[in-house]
Amino acid sequence: MISRKRKILDQWVGGLFLNGLRVIARFEKRFDHKTTQIPSRVLLTKFYGMGSLLLAQPGLVRFKNRFPQAHLTLMATRATAPLARLIPQFDQVIEIHDSHILQFIWSS
Repeated sequence: MISRKRKILDQWVGGLFLNGLRVIARFEKRFDHKTTQIPSRVLLTKFYGMGSLLLAQPGLVRFKNRFPQAHLTLMATRATAPLARLIPQFDQVIEIHDSHILQFIWSS
């Protein structure tokens, strides 16, 4: 998959995910309560670029400090996966093949 397509995929998947979180956050603000549910598994996706992954590391550290039992998984492309494996907050890194759309679908 060429770089431009990866960037578009990253923007769409990330954009949809973040917009979903915004809707949930607005809904949650209507209620004055604290969550009692502790996350057990979290999946993050990163399809393009590495800079935002590095910038997210302080947030990952805070997340793992607050929820040490949560299993944090990253789904990333071949280019991003080696760097992600160096970040100790990820319990698992799933490498997806992005050279062809069918390989991408099959590997994920």
